Amino acid sequence: MNDLFGITSALFIAFIGAEIAQRLKYPRVIGQLAIGLLLGIPIIRSVLFTESSIHVIEIFSELAIIFLMLLTGFEVDIKKFLSNKYESTIIALFGFIVPFTVGYLLVLFLGYGPLTASIVGASLAISAEGVTAALLIELKKIKTRVGSILLGAGIIDDLLGILFFSGILIFVNGEKINIELIPLKIIGMITAIIFTFLLIPKVIRSMEKNHRDASLFNVVLLVGLVLAISTQLVGLGSVLGAFIAGVILQNSFMCKTNKKDEIHHLYIFAFAFILPFFFIYTGINFDFVAIKNNPSFVLLILAAAMIGKILGAFVARPFVNLKTKQLHLIGWGMNSRGVIELILANFALSHGLINRDLYSAIVFMTIVTTLTFPFVFKKMIKKNAGIME
Repeated sequence: MNDLFGITSALFIAFIGAEIAQRLKYPRVIGQLAIGLLLGIPIIRSVLFTESSIHVIEIFSELAIIFLMLLTGFEVDIKKFLSNKYESTIIALFGFIVPFTVGYLLVLFLGYGPLTASIVGASLAISAEGVTAALLIELKKIKTRVGSILLGAGIIDDLLGILFFSGILIFVNGEKINIELIPLKIIGMITAIIFTFLLIPKVIRSMEKNHRDASLFNVVLLVGLVLAISTQLVGLGSVLGAFIAGVILQNSFMCKTNKKDEIHHLYIFAFAFILPFFFIYTGINFDFVAIKNNPSFVLLILAAAMIGKILGAFVARPFVNLKTKQLHLIGWGMNSRGVIELILANFALSHGLINRDLYSAIVFMTIVTTLTFPFVFKKMIKKNAGIME
């Protein structure tokens, strides 16, 4: 019953935040993020949630990213995505390397060791692809050129972060890479993708003919989860698999109307039920007390994160065919952080790799950058007509 109360409370709070944001003519996700911060207040958290219900919300939060990336793969203009793969790769690399370097050097300067500095640097370098995708979908900008570049850069950025986190896990736990299993895992993942690519279109078209709407939606969800699991097992993370599933599914329908219906169903499922848990879980991790105790240190980490991401986009200017205003927009678009850095921060804290001050600074940075970028992003789009094309 306590778990059910916590889940219901989380949905209700997210609903209120979303409705307030819409009345102010801002995307729903901004309201959910903002109101989620209130849950970091200890007395509110203790009244509404138990440790068990928080764990359930954490699971829903992880599922939210999977279904959001599935929806993104469903809706993304894959031709435009592939045509901009060069720009996406260059921007992703600079968008990771520059903030990582800035964060690493700052933490070394503050007297911490190289491993701690690396963890903080990585936390500053990883973007929240889920939040960016949610805003692009809600603003109907995901199929634009800049939207495709931003989405592609975010996916590559996530992969770099996942690879770094995997390396930390191996280092801390003393795990040895079993070289013999790597080819088997890769073959298994490729087999799952090929099997999905060949079989699922036939299954979906058969269901379309027989008007089996509920079964059709079940297939969509299962395909997303299965491919998310397959890429996760290889060590590439669930985000990539969910996105690939969405791309395969968008080309599996005979009828455009059925495809639009499934996108609509997935959109409602993700935004109304599952996605709010991601933002609520982010708010639950916020610690007001730690922030109050060391504000100057926290602001330094925040400044390094924001400057590093935007600077990373500008450094890519000589290598890409984009205007300065577009790179500025992309820099802000990649400035939000999310689940991966929070997972990394939690792991590092529990293993004594970072202290409570650093942990709180990373969480604060995650919250502030995620809340800030949608406001700036929306304002820049409104001010500069055609900047996304």
